[in-house]
Amino acid sequence: MFSRKPCDLLEEAVAHPSAIRRLRLNRPGVSFEAFSQLLPQLTHIREIQLGWQTWTELPQSLSDLQELRSLAVLNTPIQSFPAFLASCPHLTELVLRGTGITSIPASVQAFRHLRRLDFSNNLTQEIPHEIGQLSELKELQLADNGLKSLPESVADLRHLRSLALAGNRFSVIEASRVRGWFRSGVVSVSSSDDIAT
Repeated sequence: MFSRKPCDLLEEAVAHPSAIRRLRLNRPGVSFEAFSQLLPQLTHIREIQLGWQTWTELPQSLSDLQELRSLAVLNTPIQSFPAFLASCPHLTELVLRGTGITSIPASVQAFRHLRRLDFSNNLTQEIPHEIGQLSELKELQLADNGLKSLPESVADLRHLRSLALAGNRFSVIEASRVRGWFRSGVVSVSSSDDIAT
């Protein structure tokens, strides 16, 4: 029953934890404690989406979810990059959008299996060189941050199909440099006020 559609109520998940494959908690007011207590029972969970919570951190026990493939945290002020998730062996999608995170740590290099990283709408002004070691990455979303440049290592992401940079502060020269790393259509930089096109 639950494997075909996402479960969107914590109470449902508590009632049938081992049946849950996809959990989407996008209504404000989910208890951090109740969610943390539920995690060890979600033995077959593959996808978790959390949105619009007031949490300032994520439970460390998320890293124990051996089947987890996708984690999305939306508009929840967790403030620091959850580096501990690198121990999830099957995690291929990590979305941290609107989380108040100010930096991506060098330890991002440990997320070797990521195919999608969405770090949009945050407060970071610099991307670490180590991001170039995410060799499986196909989609990198960095829109709406405070970026003025990207490290040269991003050019090493040979499987990248989409690099979203809209809403940053790239100069015309920097935008052109980044576009030159990839084939046409991969890099998108919108134009607005001080954003280069």
